Amino acid sequence: MNYFEILDRIKPRLPVATPVTTVGAAAPQPVRQPVEIPRQEARSLVVDGPQSTFVTVPVETAGLNFEDYRTRITGRLVGAEKANSNGQFWTSGDLAFGVGSVAFGPLNWLHEEKRIIGTLTSADLITPPQTAAAGEAHPYIRAESVVWSYLFPGETYVIREAAARNKLYYSMECISRQVECVGPNGCGAVMAYQDAHAKNDNACDHIRQQASARRFIKPVFQGSAVIVPPVTPGWADSNAELMRAAASREGQQISRFTDDEVITAQILKFVAGANGR
Repeated sequence: MNYFEILDRIKPRLPVATPVTTVGAAAPQPVRQPVEIPRQEARSLVVDGPQSTFVTVPVETAGLNFEDYRTRITGRLVGAEKANSNGQFWTSGDLAFGVGSVAFGPLNWLHEEKRIIGTLTSADLITPPQTAAAGEAHPYIRAESVVWSYLFPGETYVIREAAARNKLYYSMECISRQVECVGPNGCGAVMAYQDAHAKNDNACDHIRQQASARRFIKPVFQGSAVIVPPVTPGWADSNAELMRAAASREGQQISRFTDDEVITAQILKFVAGANGR
């Protein structure tokens, strides 16, 4: 059975013409009357390719848990009002401006820009309460991400081992419209991001000599790196940890055969088959 034969079985049926004869009429005139034919629920899809055949089934039929094929991480991405060890600085307003650019950015391995192992999925600006018990608390962006474990099993193993030892970190990647020279040695000069990054003649002496902190004005976060030992993050408080599967998903059966489930099941079925070779 090919793709089109299966498609004919699962797609909605159109109304068909049913002839109706009127007594005494010169000739019967066909009258279109809808005939209801119940649509069959799609349970599988078979596609014959040039060198292989793909079988797609719902996740509950495949008996697979898609959480087993990805690793979810949550943690602190970047903090405000205090420069990190790399001399990078953001105000609370800067983080409020840039938090919307975090989600869906790439997640790479140790700042290797071509080694993308997952994606950032969401971000929130957290403002801790200023209390005597908490001490000095500054706003920060908390981010969640997904590592594609089925594509990067080696990196996933290292991530889980680092998390078990509380040695898993985020490290943000950011650009901005402008950069300001700030900190104890800062002169307050404001320059274009490109000039500060290149340390050319349009940047002040403090920025060129890395003698001051650099404030990123109106930042855009372009992604993040997963950091594991022996590498250390620029922001000491950028700790991350593994997330458990959402409680609302645990033990539930998927009842609808949606497009997302088709794609997920196809990927998992292929991965399971490849790992069994």
